[in-house]
Amino acid sequence: MTKCKKIITSLLLPIFAILILVTSCGPKPGTLEYTLKQERKIQKQKEKIVKKSIKAAPKWYLKPRKDRKYYYGSGTGKSRDIQFSKDKAKLHAAAELGRIIELGIISTMESVRTEIETSIVDQSTYKNEVKSVTKAVIDNVKLRGWDVKKEKMTPESDQFRTFVLLRYSKAKADKFLYDRIQESKIKNLLNKSTTVESLDKDVEG
Repeated sequence: MTKCKKIITSLLLPIFAILILVTSCGPKPGTLEYTLKQERKIQKQKEKIVKKSIKAAPKWYLKPRKDRKYYYGSGTGKSRDIQFSKDKAKLHAAAELGRIIELGIISTMESVRTEIETSIVDQSTYKNEVKSVTKAVIDNVKLRGWDVKKEKMTPESDQFRTFVLLRYSKAKADKFLYDRIQESKIKNLLNKSTTVESLDKDVEG
């Protein structure tokens, strides 16, 4: 029996090692790669939903518009209750809007890091503060600040399906990001960046 256990153990150890290696190689939360991967997952889920109600889905839901003044996020919800259908659609759209803005913030903070990298002494503190700033902005977006740009409701079987397009001002996002940076423990370090400086000018403009 002991010999059997040794054989089984010797067979399982390489499998566990491979599983650990695979999971450790994936993108980590908070990185641009991770956020992009999550965005692709959401897009695939959206495509599945659209296949079921493709005739009813508006073009602005399938491909939310892009411009210099606003971020856009679309969502859909289905329920027997009209209001609940709308609420679900807005909730999903706000979540997508948050992810899109998160991509913008991560990109901005990556630019900041590149500029001040030689001045960063405590990497752990820097990462924690950047994560805190990013989370504060995203949480604010999900809770408030957006407005409904477009909305469409259509019957689906015995329920109602709502499609909604939300938008959030880029100037407002920049202001909130700049304000959170000024509240950060490492604001003096972050303010050395020309990216943050230009962000301040955008806010003032």
